Amino acid sequence: MARTASDPHYRHAFAGRLRQALEGQPAGLGVIAAALGYSDDTTLRAAMAARSQLDLDRLARLAAWTQEAGEPIDLHWLLTGVIAKKPTEDAIEAGWLTSERIRALRVLAESVPSLPGLDGQTRATTSHRARQGKGTVG
Repeated sequence: MARTASDPHYRHAFAGRLRQALEGQPAGLGVIAAALGYSDDTTLRAAMAARSQLDLDRLARLAAWTQEAGEPIDLHWLLTGVIAKKPTEDAIEAGWLTSERIRALRVLAESVPSLPGLDGQTRATTSHRARQGKGTVG
């Protein structure tokens, strides 16, 4: 059964995630509420207590505002509770994941038969000993 906004379990879970996301913002609730077009923070506090919901327009504004503020909220996580898997952009930006290391990881992934390749497919390869004609004892 799909969870909807009227489902009390979903509403409370969403409220907890909203509270967690907003408490992590450097700006106060009043500033965030104003950015969303509210006259005060009452509606945000009600949403954080599972007494009301935010409409899609407010969620879109929230995502845009937090992106500009430098502390973006993952809407997928906020709505579903599931953290979306993302590429290793942080590692690339930090300079750790260089093109040389990416090539080395590809070689490693493709050389070990039990590891999936970068495309997610497990390689079915013959062992080094079998390729040399030595096979296995049996």
